[in-house]
Amino acid sequence: MRYNFLVIFLIVSSSFFAQTNFEKGSFITNSNEKIECLIKNIDWKDNPIDFKYKLSESGYVKTHTIKEIKVFEIYGSSKYIRAKVEIDRSSDNIDDLSVNRNPIFKIEELFLRLVVEGKGNLYKYEDGLLNRFFYKINNNPIKQLVYKRYKIKGSVIGQNNYYRQQLLNSIKCDEINENQLGNLDYNTQDLSSLFERFNECDKSIQTVNYQKNNKKDLFNLRVKAGIASSSVSIRGANRDSRDADFENKLIFRLGAEVELLLPFNNDKWAFILEPSYQNYQAKTTVLNPINFTDDNAEVYYKTIELPIGLRHYFFLNDNSKIFLNGFYSLIFPIDSRVHYGTVLDYNIENGAAFSIGAGYMFKQFSVEFRYDSPREMLNDYPNVNADFNQVALIFGYQIF
Repeated sequence: MRYNFLVIFLIVSSSFFAQTNFEKGSFITNSNEKIECLIKNIDWKDNPIDFKYKLSESGYVKTHTIKEIKVFEIYGSSKYIRAKVEIDRSSDNIDDLSVNRNPIFKIEELFLRLVVEGKGNLYKYEDGLLNRFFYKINNNPIKQLVYKRYKIKGSVIGQNNYYRQQLLNSIKCDEINENQLGNLDYNTQDLSSLFERFNECDKSIQTVNYQKNNKKDLFNLRVKAGIASSSVSIRGANRDSRDADFENKLIFRLGAEVELLLPFNNDKWAFILEPSYQNYQAKTTVLNPINFTDDNAEVYYKTIELPIGLRHYFFLNDNSKIFLNGFYSLIFPIDSRVHYGTVLDYNIENGAAFSIGAGYMFKQFSVEFRYDSPREMLNDYPNVNADFNQVALIFGYQIF
C-alpha cells in the first residue's frame, strides 16, 4: 500500500501532459459526403466506437460516433469501415471455453479495421482479449472468419478451424493452393500475407496493406550511465543499538536499457528492463552503548539491480519527447555488509525497491532524474532498520 503513489503519479502526470495528435484524414457521412479533416490518432488497440476530429488546425474539436459515419481514415495509418456483421464473442480463455464447437453469432454494428484492401478485403476487430477477423471478396457481404477453441472432455481442447475452409471456397488464385491454406494460422501476419497474395493475382486492382504501413520498430537498446546521491541510515529497536548515519556520497552507476514499445497508442507506452551496477561504501563513528566509546562503522553496498517498469512518452516534435517512468527493482547485493568494529556484522541480502523518474529525449540521447523509495537493506534482522536513500541523474544513448 505504501507504494501506491507510483501508480497515482503516472496517472495524474499523464492527465497534465495529455496530447492532441491530429493527423490528416477524412470520413464519409451517412449521406455519402466525404469530409477532409484532421483526426485525433489514438492508435486504437481496441476498435473504437467514435473518433475526434477538427476541420482545421485552429478549429474546434468535435466527435462523431459509429451511428453517424460510414468510414473514417487517417491517411497512411488506418482505415475503419462501419459494418453490421455476425460476430462470435465466445471466450478464448481456457477457464471459460465453451463445450459447443460451433460459433454463437450475434448481429452487431461495428467499426472494423481494414488490414488489407483490394479485390479481397481483410478486416480485424479487437476488444480486450477478443480478436476476430472478417473478410469480403468482391461485392459479397462481410463475414467473420471462424476460429474457435472449445472443450471436448476434461482438459482436452479442440479447435474449430473453419476459416481455412471458408478461404478455400472463396479464394481462387493459381498462386495459392490447398496446402498453404491448411497451414494458415489465425493471426494478422498469416492472414494479411494471404490476402496480399490473392490480390496480386488481379493486377488491375490496387492493393493496400495497412499492416505494412503501420510496421514499427518496437525494440530499442540504450547504454546508460549516471551519478547518484546516496546515503544510509541505521536505527535499532532497543537501547543497545548502534545508530548510524552514513554520509551522503556521489556514486556512479552503469547499465543498459531494453525498451519494448507497446504496439498501440502511437508508441506512447513502453515496457522497460534496465540492469545496472553501482557501489556505495562509507565509514562513520558511532557511540558504543555498552562502554560509551566510539566504534568505527562501515557499510559496503555493491549491487546488481534489475528495474522492471513502464514508461509513458509525451511527444514534443519528431526529435524530442518527455517521459515518465515507474519501476519495481530487484536488488542483488554482491559481498555487501554493515560492519561495527571487530564484533558485529550484518550481511545485506537480496531486496527490492520502487522508483519514479522523469526525463527528456532528443534523438538518441536521454537524460532522466530518478527518485528511489527508501530501501530496506537488512530485512533479515528484525531489530535493525537500515534505509538506503538515493536520487540519481541518468544519461542514455540509444544504440538501436
